[in-house]
Amino acid sequence: MIKLENVSFSYQKERDFIKDLSLEFEGGKITTILGPNGSGKSTLLHMISTYLKPKSGKIYLNDMDLKKLKQKEIAKYISCVYQEHESPDDITVRDLVSFGRNIYTNKDENEKMIDFALDATGISDIQNKKVNNLSGG
Repeated sequence: MIKLENVSFSYQKERDFIKDLSLEFEGGKITTILGPNGSGKSTLLHMISTYLKPKSGKIYLNDMDLKKLKQKEIAKYISCVYQEHESPDDITVRDLVSFGRNIYTNKDENEKMIDFALDATGISDIQNKKVNNLSGG
């Protein structure tokens, strides 16, 4: 579960880009964030993934303040792949998805979770395609 309480963010000191946002993402569910260009979708994901720090408010991961967690602990629950990423020419979709499991050592469990992620996002059919051959969207 990820919870935001009264989160604000600003790229410029005088103007809040995201202001006083409170919301909750339920654990075990896939959530889609939709909005027009420039509405703050990526900024929100950057804050949740700790790439950006909110100006005010709190973000919780399983009822724990994200600011108080070590990056390795956060990585067990949150990982992001952005459209503007650089990847090796020969990496497949499955390989890219597997990067989210790098901190875990149980190979059988990793394979199950990778299969789950591919199925849950509807991309099992392209898991063996090269990432650089796919459209960015």
